Amino acid sequence: MNLPLTLQLYQAAVSLGTGAVIGLVYDLLRAYRRNRKRGVSHGADALFWALACVLLFFLGMRFGDGQL
Repeated sequence: MNLPLTLQLYQAAVSLGTGAVIGLVYDLLRAYRRNRKRGVSHGADALFWALACVLLFFLGMRFGDGQL
């Protein structure tokens, strides 16, 4: 597997951007969870991880060409 340097840089930039978005969403949910009851906190955590998994799966399939 021999990828051009520009494609590798593009994939790295998309990965960094995705990580930044996931981190931002986590921080926003953390601020929301601090003022809520425990059950809401567990639900928010589950929703966050479900969305993060879907986003990372899409990242791997779309920008990583479905390869490990």
